[in-house]
Amino acid sequence: MRIEDWIDYPHAVLQHQNVLAFIHHGGANSFVEAGWCGVPQVILPQWADCYDTAAQAERLGLGVSNKDDVNAPYLSVPILTKLLGTLLASEGTSVRSACPNSLYASKGYEWYKQNAERFAAECRLAGGATRASQIIEEVYAKELTEWDGPAPDKGARKV
Repeated sequence: MRIEDWIDYPHAVLQHQNVLAFIHHGGANSFVEAGWCGVPQVILPQWADCYDTAAQAERLGLGVSNKDDVNAPYLSVPILTKLLGTLLASEGTSVRSACPNSLYASKGYEWYKQNAERFAAECRLAGGATRASQIIEEVYAKELTEWDGPAPDKGARKV
């Protein structure tokens, strides 16, 4: 495990072959960075929208979170151990030894990894930031005339 305050180029780190999972706060950028790189996630939501991100990651099978823990956003060693144990376990392995109160049996790391890689492929097919900017420009171009009023006549002279 490696802990960093900030990573300037997350793709460079997340695409490294030794990265098994990305533990983060549930911000949209962190979620998308890990998603784009096909890395399973452990999400420790810190505020409002981060809980939604955690729920989506779990729904899509991209990772696990402590969003339902009554102590969230505070974290304990047993909870982090449980989350990592769940994500990194072999398929069907019980994580009771990591967290005795847990009844959860893991889908297995390979399941999370396959989902993450499928999500990454879908992100790339969608076109990423380039396509998003094209869509925004298309929407803006349509709205521009409504916001700014009618276009000036071509023959009009500037005064």
